[in-house]
Amino acid sequence: MGRIPQGMTGDVTLSPAATPSQPSIKGPASRVLSGTSATFSCTSDGFSPRAIKVTWLKDNTRIVSPEPTVLPEGDSISYQVLSTAQVPLTRDDVKSQLICQIEHETLRSPLREFFKLGDILRVPPRVKLEANPANPVPLNESVTFSCSAEGFYPEDTTLALTLNGSLSETGTTEPMAQNGDGTFILRSSLKLNATEDRNQSALTCLVTQNSQPVATETSVLNIRVPTEGSESVSMEPGPFQLSPFGLCIGLILASKLLVVAPFLLYLFLKKGHGKVNLRNTPVST
Repeated sequence: MGRIPQGMTGDVTLSPAATPSQPSIKGPASRVLSGTSATFSCTSDGFSPRAIKVTWLKDNTRIVSPEPTVLPEGDSISYQVLSTAQVPLTRDDVKSQLICQIEHETLRSPLREFFKLGDILRVPPRVKLEANPANPVPLNESVTFSCSAEGFYPEDTTLALTLNGSLSETGTTEPMAQNGDGTFILRSSLKLNATEDRNQSALTCLVTQNSQPVATETSVLNIRVPTEGSESVSMEPGPFQLSPFGLCIGLILASKLLVVAPFLLYLFLKKGHGKVNLRNTPVST
């Protein structure tokens, strides 16, 4: 009996088995903020028979995704598959990997494709502005204001620390450093003498990350002035207090009122009781 040619069994033509191609992952075109989700797609083609399994994982955690689409819908000697997944992104995903895994009967082990989430992730900075020593600062003492932008990614971030909005007095920025989780940190500091003319000065920390809105943090320098006693008085703006000039005007008005009051009383009594004799005179009998 002769051999049946490969792919032929009598009058029935069988589709030859074919392994799927290495999967390909496509992600967002621009960076996505942590705390949101991003859509990814995974494709493979050239396989037969039609049955195929696609699994998504973030590191070792499986991600629930819709059933994949396999085309064409009818019989074919070759098929292609498309699978999509919504992947939640967090601040901790800078070093995470997204995996598209394909299983097919022609494969001895699954095919895997990896995608670094750090390539599309944006983590905004946490901005802090601190004073050492803390407010209120003793008069003529030194105080250092430190501004930091912490835990951001990628490194396309700048930082500036200004005094009263002036670019002529700015802080000294340290070299950018990378944290163990892949995010970055940036610091700037400005040392001042707490002189009286700098009381209520505004220190502003400005952090810019690429095209994102500028993040700001502001602190006001409050100076404490020593008094003759053991305590000291803060130079913060307080409630309304009467000035020496105002006190003088008040005393003058009070003295005028003392002079006019008896005359006003006389007019009131005269109007109510007729003529009033202000002196005691004997009554004739």
